[in-house]
Parts: sequence; structure tokens; C-alpha cells
Amino acid sequence: GDWTLRASISHNAQDPWSSSNRDGVDSGTFYDKSFTRQSFSLTAKSAETKPVFFSLGVQSRRDRGIVNSAPNGNTGLFYPNSDEPVDTMSQSSTAGFGEVVVKSTFGNLSAGVRHEATSNYPSSTVPRLAYTKIFDSWHTKALLSWAYRAPTFENYSVNPTVRPEKTRTAELEVGKRINTNQQVTAAVFDTIIVDPIVYSSNGVLDVYQNLEPTGARGIEAEWKLRVSKLTVDASWTYATSQGINKVTKYYDTNVTPVDETLVLGVPQHKAILRSSYGFLE
Repeated sequence: GDWTLRASISHNAQDPWSSSNRDGVDSGTFYDKSFTRQSFSLTAKSAETKPVFFSLGVQSRRDRGIVNSAPNGNTGLFYPNSDEPVDTMSQSSTAGFGEVVVKSTFGNLSAGVRHEATSNYPSSTVPRLAYTKIFDSWHTKALLSWAYRAPTFENYSVNPTVRPEKTRTAELEVGKRINTNQQVTAAVFDTIIVDPIVYSSNGVLDVYQNLEPTGARGIEAEWKLRVSKLTVDASWTYATSQGINKVTKYYDTNVTPVDETLVLGVPQHKAILRSSYGFLE
């Protein structure tokens, strides 16, 4: 038929950052918790051979955190209500999403949206718009999208008022195929994170909270080569946070005056060179 239907069920279990050494109880490094997630999704998609096609879907998740052991009183417990530690936490979410793609001689236009309602924090709605066009040896892409990152159990445990952080990204890319073996692309981007979830500590208490916006804007260039069994990819990215980042703790305060074009942990210039060769191909 014109539509395809796909269902998916998954179960994930993990013990992240597990540290059950009893010597770490007094130092605060003891951590013995397990986390599980059950997921179900159902997606329907129309035939992509038509000028207009759609995709629709729903997704449901249930997360659970369990304290396996908590020596020395309340060490290692969850604190969703600050003064009432618990040994289990759970969270459920339900999402609906959809996308429409329109193909024409003027290019391809797609528009989508995702809405997610959760049990522990406010719901989120994020849209996405994209345009692509290929003409001769050139291609272009324009993208405007929103996304969000939900708080984890540990974020929510120490701060029940924490909210999902939302990211808005705008990108424009132009590329050219030099020959059958080479291609170059150049892009400009602008990314803003609203209500970023930021970690801080006073040496005794850990805190996760939503702070002022942050982000970066910049340019990126990439060159790709494919010759027989050899593949080479080279890229360079320049990014700056000047005028965007409002989270002061992201700056290197050891430098005077503070350079607001730089944030800790994010390189301003990044160059990557990758190569592979298929010996057995």
C-alpha cells in the first residue's frame, strides 16, 4: 500500500557511574543506583515516491531509578522533595510527532513538530523547518529547528523545579561537487540554548538549575574525497559565543579581562581529519 506501519518496543537497563566502594561513603563518592527505561513507538509513513508525503507517530516511555544500597543513613538516595529522601523515582512521558515533505522543481520543503507531555516537568513542543535544493553540481540546505533536553533523574532529584532546556538552531549550507571524487561544503550556523540546565556545587551540595541563555554561532567548511578504496574527510569549524552566552560560569574567569568569545570546554577553532581504506573490499 501507500503507507508503511512500524512498531518498536525496547528495554534498557544500566548502572551509570556505579561506585559501591564503602570507602567512598564519607567522601560522598558512593553511588549505587540502577536505571531502567521501557519504550514503545508506532510510526506511520506514506510513500516517498509521491510529491507530498507524511510521517506520523506516537511514543511512550517509562523511566525508573532504583537505589540499590544507601549506607550511612541517606547517602545516595533521591531527594525529589528536598527533605523527604526516597529510594525509587519514576517518570512517564508520551509524545506525538508528525512531518510533511513537499517535493517540487523549486526544491524540497519539510515541516515537522513534536509535542511531549511528561509526569515530572512541563510539556514541550518543538517544530522543525528545512529546505533543500540540488541544481547541477551544487546543493543548498536551509534549516530552522528547535529541540529540547529533558532533565535526568539526578537533575530533578536535587531540584524538582528544573525545566527542560530548549535549543534553537538556524543553519545555511552550500555545497559543490567538484568531480565524481570530491565535494566541498560551507555552512553558517547560529545556536541558542534557552533555560540551559547548569551544574554547580559549593563543595557540599550539588545543584542543577536553569540559567540564562547560552549558545554559539559560527562557520564550517568541509572537504570530502572518495578514490577507489580510499576515503578522506577534512573539516574546520569556527565558533564564538560573544553576545549569546549569558552563563557567566562558562567563562574562564582566570583570564583578565574575560574573553566573552570563548566558553569553557568548547574550542573556538576545531579541525578534524579522518581517513579510511577498505583493504578487504
